[in-house]
Amino acid sequence: MPYLGQQDHELPWLPPDLVRREEVADYPTDFEAMPATTIELLTRRGEQVTRSLLDAHTPRAVSHGRRQDRLPTTVPARWIH
Repeated sequence: MPYLGQQDHELPWLPPDLVRREEVADYPTDFEAMPATTIELLTRRGEQVTRSLLDAHTPRAVSHGRRQDRLPTTVPARWIH
């Protein structure tokens, strides 16, 4: 199961632009608004970890012909300060 705290060295493959665990691991788990750059790092890492695990463990479920490097990310404006 993918999670943001996944150890990088345990991923099946590492994308060249991987957001490293250390870049997001210490972000506080509070309910304060996040800067847009933090949201970008967290969502990009989540997408990368999920893609790495899906590609390795369910290759037929991933359509490589239509694969996107990044999925669209939208968040409510109140989360961004």
